[in-house]
Amino acid sequence: MIDISKNEEESKYYVTDIKVNENEMIISYGDGREVHEKYTLHNLNFYRLRMIKQANEGIDYAYSVIAKDSFKIYAKRFLAMLAGIIGSVVTLNIDIHVIMKIIIIVLMLLGEGLYYFYNEIYLYLLSEDLDEVEALNYYLSNIDKFKYYDKDEGEDGYILPIEDLEKYHITKNMLEQIVFNVVKFREEGVDYKDMKLTYKSSEDKSMV
Repeated sequence: MIDISKNEEESKYYVTDIKVNENEMIISYGDGREVHEKYTLHNLNFYRLRMIKQANEGIDYAYSVIAKDSFKIYAKRFLAMLAGIIGSVVTLNIDIHVIMKIIIIVLMLLGEGLYYFYNEIYLYLLSEDLDEVEALNYYLSNIDKFKYYDKDEGEDGYILPIEDLEKYHITKNMLEQIVFNVVKFREEGVDYKDMKLTYKSSEDKSMV
């Protein structure tokens, strides 16, 4: 799961992933640590609930950070363009050799081009983060469609556990399709335990 902790200290205890390997669980944290624990369904659900709780507490902060970073990029891009225009006008009006003017303007344009390229990469990464946050927010808002109580086990069961969102690159559109199918099958009387997911990442779709 995307790390939306508010600071480095919080990141140390922010669970980002759960892997189950035979009788062992591997818990990953925001600071890169991995902790190995014995697998039981109760322990697994403890960490899943922890991930859900921390995501609920941090989702608004994540939106805020992405919005601020995006605004800063566009503001810096505008200022860079304005500075380039002013610099070009000043250069053209300075009494220096024409070749020097051309060289200065070309260097300014190259600098602006590199700065623009850098910002495009950063915006792309921010858009990926936004996609993950959007999917996470939709998951949290519709948690009742992905989680149920398993009477036989005496524990919560999950049609889609939270750790699978990032693991399988599940998008908001995929989650919407899952919810649609869950609601349809529930109306037909299908039990939650009988619903199984098939991830189809290449088609950006999931089915129940």
